[in-house]
Amino acid sequence: MTNLSSQKSLSPKLGVLLPALLAAISLSSCAMFESKNDRANPANATSQNSETIPARLETARQNAAEIDQLTRSAEDALGVNDIETAAQNFQALEKSNPGNLRAAEGLRRVEARRRHILMLQELKGLLGKSDEDEQRAATKLREILIENPDNMEARAIYKALTAKHDARLAESLRKHLVYKTPISLQFRDVSLKVMIEALAKGTKVNFILDQEISNEQKATLFVNQVSLEDALDLLVQTNQLRKKILDDHTVIIYPNTSLKLREYQDLVVRSFYLEYADPKMVGGLLTTMLGIKQVQTDDRLPMIMVKDNPDIMPLVEKLIASQDVPDPEVMLELEVVEISRTKILNAGITWPNQLTVITPTTTSGSGVTTSAALTLAGLQAITGGLIGVSPNPSLIFQGQNNAVNLLSNPRIRVKNKDKAKIMIGDRIPIVTSNVSSTGTIAENVQYIDVGLKLEVEPIISLGGDVSIKVNLDVSTKGASVKTASGNQLFQIGTRSTSTQLRLKDGETQVLAGLISDSDTKNIGKLPGLGDMPLLGRLFSNNADQKDKTEIVLSITPHIIRERQTPTAATTEYWIGSEAQVGREFRAPMTREGISKLFVPGIAPAAPAPAAPPTDNKPQNLNIPLPADLLSPFTPPAGNP
Repeated sequence: MTNLSSQKSLSPKLGVLLPALLAAISLSSCAMFESKNDRANPANATSQNSETIPARLETARQNAAEIDQLTRSAEDALGVNDIETAAQNFQALEKSNPGNLRAAEGLRRVEARRRHILMLQELKGLLGKSDEDEQRAATKLREILIENPDNMEARAIYKALTAKHDARLAESLRKHLVYKTPISLQFRDVSLKVMIEALAKGTKVNFILDQEISNEQKATLFVNQVSLEDALDLLVQTNQLRKKILDDHTVIIYPNTSLKLREYQDLVVRSFYLEYADPKMVGGLLTTMLGIKQVQTDDRLPMIMVKDNPDIMPLVEKLIASQDVPDPEVMLELEVVEISRTKILNAGITWPNQLTVITPTTTSGSGVTTSAALTLAGLQAITGGLIGVSPNPSLIFQGQNNAVNLLSNPRIRVKNKDKAKIMIGDRIPIVTSNVSSTGTIAENVQYIDVGLKLEVEPIISLGGDVSIKVNLDVSTKGASVKTASGNQLFQIGTRSTSTQLRLKDGETQVLAGLISDSDTKNIGKLPGLGDMPLLGRLFSNNADQKDKTEIVLSITPHIIRERQTPTAATTEYWIGSEAQVGREFRAPMTREGISKLFVPGIAPAAPAPAAPPTDNKPQNLNIPLPADLLSPFTPPAGNP
């Protein structure tokens, strides 16, 4: 019973294992048969591989080209804001190549562009409304530009909103009083606080005096038909004071000290992004010319950050505008021609110039022929049969002319006052040896440039002329020389010139005259016979060679970007006093401005003399003063 049960339990396993073993054996036999066939017919296997691999490579190449074409078309469509075409191309790319990351990223960008279009349509309705609505529009525009910095429409709207906001902020910082009626004042040695009280009552403007202004401080002021702000500027400037307009009806006056300036003066920080100028150079100009102490430069962007009062920022803008201009550029068309002429004349008769001794030879039984060494005894036995002579003379009559032109025609675009260098030639290694104190020899390799070296530096003027500094150096490698230590050196032949010329745009100048001339004569002759006066030509050979090399340089400048002519606004502008740079005050009237006050052809009538004053009160004052205010100044009789 036990044996029967064990057989029954094993039979299902064998039923499963036997078919698997049979299948494995059949597969291995098939594989062995196929491998044997491949070894027996290697040409079949090679032909299959040669047909499969190129086809697979061609298929892969075509797929890559199709993917690249779809991607490029989609990107071009996005560049011109053709959303639908870009979406179709990205969808086709994803369909032909599922899982392509560029397709997925492209579809995400397409959806973002569609969302941005809807956002732009929505925020356009917020423009021109309240400040809060425009601030919300600017926030949405920043979101669009973060996701798509190349959205030109969003960038233009955001730039306009930013400029409007900055102008509004700058205007809020530059507060003005609402009182615009011209006034006339005549005070002499009057208490400052009493004078301010009179101005407050007459103009309905609120005046606040700092607590450190002394009660005994007096002031003198005589002005006629000026604005209230100009009168206040004159008053504070002549009495070591400063003013700050809080709003259109309120002014605070405080002492002009560093502590009070830090307490009352409004400051603004502004960043100026430069495109052409050097930030450090412009920062030095701001410190030197305008007296700005807090200037920070950033060479990475490049950018300048300025911290000062708002009145000085327009001056900073003008100074930076006068410096941040593009450098002029010029295209130099150069032609370097090396003309080499070689003339060779070889004429005469070449006679034999040597006798040879023929050594005897012996041949062994194996057929090997050997020459015996020549000894002293052998020299005594020399006969005419052992001396070899080649008596056949040769008549030489040869002439040769060579003319070689080596032309180099580079074109270089150079910025103003920058150097451009051209090197055409080889770099020859020169090995030098150094012996240390321990006796160790170390070799040092240096390279010398040999060939044509040209260096130019243009300077472009406002009139369109180009001044060019030219340095030309032409060198050739000569014979090699070995030193006592075994190092090999080369002789270097050099022709160089340096000049400075001034050309107009498109004018051509040719520099020539760097000539190298050599004349070589070689004479081969028979001693004695070749020196005969007439018959010597029959026993000699004359070889003459003349070499002449000339370097010609042609320069033609073509101005690509002209030097910008400065404008009058950035050339001369008013900055105020040294102590108060940028303070808003009416500039002095010019002669043209004064002439506009009168009718052409009619002289202005002379004013009638004023009657002498009858009391001690200030005269010609448009502002009502308190009844108890009397000026200690009494005008002299006869003066208006």
